[in-house]
Formats: sequence, C-alpha cells, structure tokens
Amino acid sequence: MRRVSIALLISVFAMYGSAAHAVDFPNGLYWGGSGGSTDHSNGCDALSVPASFGSATRCSDSDFGWQIFLGYQVMKWLSLEGGYAGLGGTNVMAINASSRSDVDGFTLNAVVTAPLLEKFGIYGTVGAFFWDIDLTTGGAVNQDPVDTSDTGTDAFYGVGLRFPLTETIGMSLEAKRFIDVGSNEVGTTDVNLLSAGLLFRF
Repeated sequence: MRRVSIALLISVFAMYGSAAHAVDFPNGLYWGGSGGSTDHSNGCDALSVPASFGSATRCSDSDFGWQIFLGYQVMKWLSLEGGYAGLGGTNVMAINASSRSDVDGFTLNAVVTAPLLEKFGIYGTVGAFFWDIDLTTGGAVNQDPVDTSDTGTDAFYGVGLRFPLTETIGMSLEAKRFIDVGSNEVGTTDVNLLSAGLLFRF
C-alpha cells in the first residue's frame, strides 16, 4: 500500500508539475470529499467474536473509506476543519457464522499547510475522531444475530498533498491514521485511510 501511495505522488508531480497554478490558499470557507481504501491494523485479531465461531475461515480487514468536510482557512498556512468519515470495518466469516464491524463518526481537526515548489501544498493534520462502531454477530448454530455498539473519542493524524486545478477547485491525496479506535466491547484497532478527493472554495 505504501508503494501505491508513493507511485501516486510521483505521478501527480509528473502530470501537473508544469501546468499547476500557484498555490494561493486564500482565507475563507471551503468544502470537499474523498474516497479510498482503509486498513484496520490487526482488525482480525481485535474484532470480538464468540467462541462458538471456532477457527475463522476468512477474515478481511480492508474496506472502502470516505470522508466529507467543511473547512475555514484562518490564514495562509492554517485552517480548521470539521467533517464526517466512514471507515468501513472488519468482516470475519466462519462456517455458518459471521461477524462484521462498521466504523464511522465526526472529525474535528487543524490543518497546517506549507507551499511546495510554488505549485503544490503539502500539509499535516491532527484532530479528534468521535467514533461510533456497530458490531453485528450472527449465523452460528442456535444463535440469533447480536448487535453491539459503542461510541468514544480518539485522536487521528495525517499528511497530504493538495494542488489546484482551477481558482476554485483543487485535488488532494491524503494518508490518515485513526489511533486506537474502539473499546473492549467492540474491539480496538488503528485504522489507516488512503484517499484521493476534490476540494471546492466558495
């Protein structure tokens, strides 16, 4: 996955290095969204499943992730954002049984941006993730489906690259890590999100 993200960054430089507009980062409101791939680190080990499952025949800890956000550029290098993220989950499949987690929640974060080669903006972000996890387990012999949910707040951080396509539309590539998301009730894991998206300025 790291090789894929590095290859994407190199491709962006090659395609837009001579054509991109200068980064201005004007103050004011903007909004955007992105989608990509999530990886729930150790998700297959962390997901709480009943002993009746026995040995899982298959477990997937990768999924589709997305996010939408609204931001305000306070000054040229600093902005504040709030949004909502869906991070997918972990899916365990055993004989006649399954267990599935779904993670989503609100985000609140600060973004610090530095110009790069006067054409791109590289940035770092840190903030809080107000998560909600739903865990559905069912299908085992003599067992009805059981729904468990929990909420909490944990931190996340990330890095990314933004570059303008026009004066009001930009594109972004981003990597985020949501730290220790979850609890003893639903399992705890780090969630990595690699995404690409668009940004629109008012």
